[in-house]
Amino acid sequence: MSNSVPAFWCLCVLLPTAAAQQANSSRTVVSAPAEMVAAQALATATLLSPPAGAAARAGAVLAALRNGDIENAAARLGMDRAALRDRSTSTTDTAQVAWLVGAHLWTLRATGDRQHIVPRLPALLAASEAAAAEPRSLRFAEEALQVHMLLCSGNLLDHCERNRPSPAVRPGARWSERAVERLLELERRSWQPGTGHYRPQLTRGDIALPAAADASLLLPAAAGMLVGSGERVLQNLRTVLAAPGIDPADPHYLAAATLCRDDAARARSYAALLASDALQDPERAGFAFDALCYAVTGLRLAVGAAVDEDWVRFSPWLPPGRERVELHGLRSHGARFDLCLTALDASVARLQLRLAAAVDGAERTVVVHAGEVQHLQVLQVGATCTIELARPQPEAQHQPLPHGHSGH
Repeated sequence: MSNSVPAFWCLCVLLPTAAAQQANSSRTVVSAPAEMVAAQALATATLLSPPAGAAARAGAVLAALRNGDIENAAARLGMDRAALRDRSTSTTDTAQVAWLVGAHLWTLRATGDRQHIVPRLPALLAASEAAAAEPRSLRFAEEALQVHMLLCSGNLLDHCERNRPSPAVRPGARWSERAVERLLELERRSWQPGTGHYRPQLTRGDIALPAAADASLLLPAAAGMLVGSGERVLQNLRTVLAAPGIDPADPHYLAAATLCRDDAARARSYAALLASDALQDPERAGFAFDALCYAVTGLRLAVGAAVDEDWVRFSPWLPPGRERVELHGLRSHGARFDLCLTALDASVARLQLRLAAAVDGAERTVVVHAGEVQHLQVLQVGATCTIELARPQPEAQHQPLPHGHSGH
């Protein structure tokens, strides 16, 4: 890795003070480490140019949610809904629908605002129906996104019908049943027990030689598609992370390493992503910034159906050479959290986690991971929990961070 400082680090000197930023308390403020402060500024500036691809536009929604910029996220979703309505072709862009439906669920889970979703739900469900009726793809990632779309559609329906009298069958059950049927067929045609990962290209039911892993196998999990038989999702990700030729600068690589709590891969990918030009590319900047935030906080926004619905999960992490991670106004489950992780010594860090606000004023249950240990806390609004966490040992953290930066 070059010892030169990437050009975008110079943005640090142009940022307002943390105190000035916190005056707008609804936005997320990244205070430390320095490279994360700069990454937030660069991704925000890059995404002023609208991305072209459906996945990239969903990534831009994720970045807006990470920034606490709910108006921006809603506006981006609105533009995508309008583009879907205005399509003049008779076929449905299945990828566009899958990303759009998923992004609505991410927004609902981040904000807790069902009222924004309810009037738009019929059109979303109609688009999902049309997409599900299209011919199925032979690419694993594309077909997995369609399963994800069906699960998210049912989950949105469950959330939006929550205030009505409890039916005998939950509103989204039919969507979930269809998703499970499609998932089982997908796994039958793609899972390779001998290699421990899915096939990038599905078989047609015939006998086929094992297929090598590629980066496309990381995409569904990055979108929140975490449903699979047994431990297949995690086994697939771990295998791909260790496979030759997979670029650690890929934002989906960093998201997978964080999900698997693979600190060696997380450190390697964090450094590689920061040293790449991903944050300067509108097609990658959204997922890049989201992956960086996910890496240091362990707070996932790209969620899927029924994933951590009743608690907020954190897995905070200090990048190699850094002594503090601090973010204010993190959005999740209709609440805002302030997180500060400070190194006490080489083996212990202190986490201070505050429930700053909640749309309903109610408590939130949080789960904090530290290695194999899970800490469960119930936080009232305004309350702070303090937990001492074991730090991962540095033997696997190979990559240095860009030259010339302190750990604060």
